Amino acid sequence: MDHYTGVSARASGGQGGRPLAANTVRGVHAILHAGFAQAVRWDVIASSPADSASPPASRKPKIEPPTPDGLSDALAAVGSDPPLALFLRLAAMTGGRRGQLCALRWTDIDLEAATITFARAVVDVAGEGPVEKST
Repeated sequence: MDHYTGVSARASGGQGGRPLAANTVRGVHAILHAGFAQAVRWDVIASSPADSASPPASRKPKIEPPTPDGLSDALAAVGSDPPLALFLRLAAMTGGRRGQLCALRWTDIDLEAATITFARAVVDVAGEGPVEKST
C-alpha cells in the first residue's frame, strides 16, 4: 500500500496522474480541516490530523497589461467592430474591470466633467448567471 503524502498528491493526485493546483489542494485541506475539527468537537477523535498539515500558498496570477504596441494591435484587429473597439479603449483609458465596464450606464458618465463613475459590476453567480452588484 502506498503511503499518502501531500507532496505526492500535489505532484500526481489529479485526474490521469496530473499535478493538482495549489488552490485545489488548499480547498481539499479546508474541507478536511473542517471535518476533522467537527470530529474533535464530537469527541470522535482526540486531535485533528489536519492541524499539522500546511497547505501550499496560493499564487495570484501575475497580471501584465498589454504594451502600447499590443494595445494598438488589438485596436487595429477590432477596428471593424466599433462597439468592441470602444470597449477596449475605455478599458485601457480607465483601468476599469470587465464587470465594471459591462455594468456602465449613461448616468455613470458625465461628459461635461469628463468623468466616469463605476458604481456597479456584473458578476457571475453560480446557479444564477450574471448578476449586477454594487461596487
